[in-house]
Amino acid sequence: AVTTSLNLLAGGLVAWALIGLPAITLPCLIQALVLIVLGAAVRFCLLAAIALLSFFVEESRPFYWIYSKLIFTLGGLFIPIDLYPEIFRRLATLLPFQSITYAPARAFIGGDWQQFVSSTGTALLWCILLAGLLSFEFSRGVKQINVNGG
Repeated sequence: AVTTSLNLLAGGLVAWALIGLPAITLPCLIQALVLIVLGAAVRFCLLAAIALLSFFVEESRPFYWIYSKLIFTLGGLFIPIDLYPEIFRRLATLLPFQSITYAPARAFIGGDWQQFVSSTGTALLWCILLAGLLSFEFSRGVKQINVNGG
């Protein structure tokens, strides 16, 4: 948390010195906050699904590594999704990764209403789908668990 805070402070100061403060409006702030909460829910569901893979595989860390690389590329951290070729842009907007990083950031800097509605719908859909996956993973994992002594 300390490292993240220091990086955020340093990055914010450099961006402010080079570009200036962003023009933040109340609607953009509200949209960003809504998408941050939904993104956190999607992120939690994805990480919980990866954690529940421990029922089925001995080591689940490689799945987390893959997840983190997908967030980096298809989530828009490396390059904004708008700059991707059309097929990758479509793929990135359909997958849950953009809901975690790209959608809140875009709303914060001035995303339009249509983009907000689309991003909100995508995030809600992924929350529902991932909740179903979590339920399935947990029920299957509990059935096959074998604990010493019982």
